[in-house]
Amino acid sequence: MTRDIFHSNSEYADRSSVNRVQSVDSIAHITTHEGTTISLEPINNIFQCPCEKQFKTQSGFRKHVNKCPLIRSISFALTSIPYPCNETGSESEEELTPGCTTKLPSTPNIPAIDIAKIPSTMRTYDHAFIRACDGTRWTSEEQQRMISILNAYQLRPISLINKHNVETNALTHTHHPATCSAEEMQVSPIDSSLLPVLSLEASLYCALCSGPFSKHFLGDSYVEINNETADFLNMDWSLYPQMRFATTLVVNTVEVYGRQRTIDSHRECFKEFKNKCPTSSLPPPTSRYPSVWPTSLDDDDGRKLVIGTKVFNALVTSCLRLDTDLPPEVGPGTCQFILGDYQQSKSTRLFIKETAWKAATTMAKTKSTTRISAKDNSSYRIASDFFSHVARSVIRNEDVLVKQDMEAFTKRLSNCDIHTALKSILDLFDDNDTPATTIYIINNSKLNRHLEALAKRLSTHISTAKESIVKAVARAYR
Repeated sequence: MTRDIFHSNSEYADRSSVNRVQSVDSIAHITTHEGTTISLEPINNIFQCPCEKQFKTQSGFRKHVNKCPLIRSISFALTSIPYPCNETGSESEEELTPGCTTKLPSTPNIPAIDIAKIPSTMRTYDHAFIRACDGTRWTSEEQQRMISILNAYQLRPISLINKHNVETNALTHTHHPATCSAEEMQVSPIDSSLLPVLSLEASLYCALCSGPFSKHFLGDSYVEINNETADFLNMDWSLYPQMRFATTLVVNTVEVYGRQRTIDSHRECFKEFKNKCPTSSLPPPTSRYPSVWPTSLDDDDGRKLVIGTKVFNALVTSCLRLDTDLPPEVGPGTCQFILGDYQQSKSTRLFIKETAWKAATTMAKTKSTTRISAKDNSSYRIASDFFSHVARSVIRNEDVLVKQDMEAFTKRLSNCDIHTALKSILDLFDDNDTPATTIYIINNSKLNRHLEALAKRLSTHISTAKESIVKAVARAYR
């Protein structure tokens, strides 16, 4: 039997609880011990139980059900779109409920940005000094000291541009720029008023045009990060899980780790070691871009280049210097591009490629995103998936390998050493006279020996893959 009860207006009975107004139109559906269903509509945001007790919050009413002699169960249904509630006073013991949250959009807000090809610009005064002296690998202190000394000797940089629009810089005395000439070169003095003295920032075009890879990058379109794109990179992963993959596309060739324990077990650690706080990739209040901070971190594995936001930190795993001819770096360590102090991090400029931005925004609009690319069927990836499968089985207290699952892993590979190792594990199911459909993982010495052998083969594959990637990157940009 179902009946509706509408209570008259009444005062809130418990004055000692938190003064919290829940501005939501909702109906409580309760079922009594006799099986009767009752719909209760709140009056002035107050629910009144059939036992005469009154409640201002859904969570408080829900907890009361466990003690109420009349009610067996309760549920709530919204009658309109909820809007945020206002909290005052001390912290309430109530749970987070759908009635006390803001209705979030299904996809994150994606800013509209204008992306254009890199404009052709001439090097600035100080940057031309550094290029003329081949000082791009010096520290900022060394570069500034060199500029001060050359200025004292009244030396000035000049720009030499050939028919391919590639700029070269040289130094000459202040009396000589007017006499500089070349048959196939455009020679022009560099105006020191273009940039304040000792400001060492270079434009993206200047960094690329004289480098060994200019033909690969100058034809693409880029945009520097601004406030809107910085907000995009700081979208909450717990609300928009697809942003984990979208941000990976914006910041290319990186491993992205969430900041929260509930999001990523491999999050950046902030624990003190020997009474010293570790260097952090968390953006400082005065970062160049809002809540986006590039920096170098040192740990037991070496020096790493990291881009940090409030939501994630991205470990750069592939690095190529665009302004000078150095071999590519592949792996967690980056030694050719070091941001060793606050000023170097703050002066670093970040650009987004047009194609990467389009791919990232498309992925951000798709709530069902679970990966970036198609499934990788390389031998070392399949072996890695297998170890993950074994670990999950143990964590779930299943503690067994299923023969059908093992056959599926083996079929994904052709003849290779990883396939042989997986096939030897599959043969363990037929060790006894009676073939088994499952084998135990824990305390299984035979399986353990095969897993150790597979792990050794896998480490060899990872090392070989790294070497092949370095060679492939170097060939692609020559």
